[in-house]
Amino acid sequence: ALLAREEETAAPICPKVQNKTPKWNPSIEAYVLNFYGRATVSSIKNFIMVGERDNENAEPKVLFGKFGKDLFNMDIRPPFNLLQGVALALSSFDKKLACE
Repeated sequence: ALLAREEETAAPICPKVQNKTPKWNPSIEAYVLNFYGRATVSSIKNFIMVGERDNENAEPKVLFGKFGKDLFNMDIRPPFNLLQGVALALSSFDKKLACE
């Protein structure tokens, strides 16, 4: 029922987002994302969510990144609210498949 309602409405009920695709950096031979200075420590938990149809330079909808031993930043903007952002961040702390 929710999916049918989603298809009928002009404004989406659930925001359609995806992980931003990292770019290969040949100088360090690794995939990297620009966290705009908000994440300074590499971590499997770092992620950036962008709109499904956003261009490469669009501002992130959710940015979650590590900047200390046990310190993380989370930036959210519409269409997400604080509760949804916190839920996404908490899901990042669950074990990552094939990474541990």
